[in-house]
Amino acid sequence: MVCVDLSKPEEIWFTLESLLTSARSKIEAAINDLKPEFPTIRETLQKRAMERIGEDHPDRNMLDPFPVPLIIIGTKYDLFQVGITLTKLLTH
Repeated sequence: MVCVDLSKPEEIWFTLESLLTSARSKIEAAINDLKPEFPTIRETLQKRAMERIGEDHPDRNMLDPFPVPLIIIGTKYDLFQVGITLTKLLTH
């Protein structure tokens, strides 16, 4: 699970990239630790990730899915919504 602070929209992309890179690194370390006991763990996780995407997804061959299911939660939506409203008011 990854939580992103929506009250700072200018930081969302950097935050997501940083958190996802860190999470992927930790998962890769865990996979490497498990490899002696479960030699096909990487392939199994990749197969399951591709199954979540589906056979008929048009971009299937271009995707690099996250190795485990992932939930991204946006926090402080109320502040995000107020910021959007203020931006609309100021630009119209």
